Amino acid sequence: MDLRSEIVESEKLRSDLFKWKIILVAALGAAGLGFGDAGEAMSQPEFLFCLIPLVCVYVDILSSHLNLRIMVIGHYLLLVRRLRDRGIDAKTDDAEYENFAESARAMPLTKAKEKERGLNAFALEDIAQHYSSALLSLFVLLWGVARLWCGMILTTTGLLGFLASLIAYSAYKKRLTALGSLVEKKLEESLPQNRRPSV
Repeated sequence: MDLRSEIVESEKLRSDLFKWKIILVAALGAAGLGFGDAGEAMSQPEFLFCLIPLVCVYVDILSSHLNLRIMVIGHYLLLVRRLRDRGIDAKTDDAEYENFAESARAMPLTKAKEKERGLNAFALEDIAQHYSSALLSLFVLLWGVARLWCGMILTTTGLLGFLASLIAYSAYKKRLTALGSLVEKKLEESLPQNRRPSV
């Protein structure tokens, strides 16, 4: 298994998901406004707006999963490099990666201190992904408020989509923080007893 090519393939899939999110939201929005055949076939095409938050959150969760897969591989490669820098023989074979991935499946949630975390140079894509879903869900909510005759359903789905976007982003960020802690834990475990820093 070539881990670096796995990262590239996952990033391509993630980019495709972003494109599909835009296409699906645009199609649902156009049909909900009554453009095209779908709007003419339905008596109340605005109810298609109810699917926008669902589509957004679904694509966001899939995209976050792909990003977490990329981050697990990246953190594993970082761990191997840091171990080698310390003079420890570290392998990058499939079995070692699978062991690390298994540890990543059962990470304890940790709270990161703001000073230790720092700024993530690659966070803007994640912010655009999740906040666009929250914003689109908010638009559905506001459209529902403005259109009283179908407002309750639209308002409810918009609110649920908005909340689901925030919850999904929070869950994603917690996993990223725990992944960073996992690398530190693995580094600590790999040091011989006499070389471990005293607390």
